[in-house]
Amino acid sequence: MNVKGCVGSKKKALEYQEGGKHYVQHAIQPVVYCMKNKLNTIDSNIIKYATRRKPGETSKQRYNKIIHYAKLGIELDDQSN
Repeated sequence: MNVKGCVGSKKKALEYQEGGKHYVQHAIQPVVYCMKNKLNTIDSNIIKYATRRKPGETSKQRYNKIIHYAKLGIELDDQSN
């Protein structure tokens, strides 16, 4: 039996999403954009949160996640210099 997301499924991972549609609805998924542009984890998470809009999530919550990752990036960059 081919069940979405199960091992042995013929559907490619980029063709579906577990737990929503906030990535697969876009022309290019954040993971593809981030990989093609060789972004680090911090930058990738900023792109991810800027791109998606989860049901029930407010703009303020989304922007606070972006700000949090930007602050993490600054702090980690300061530590490495």
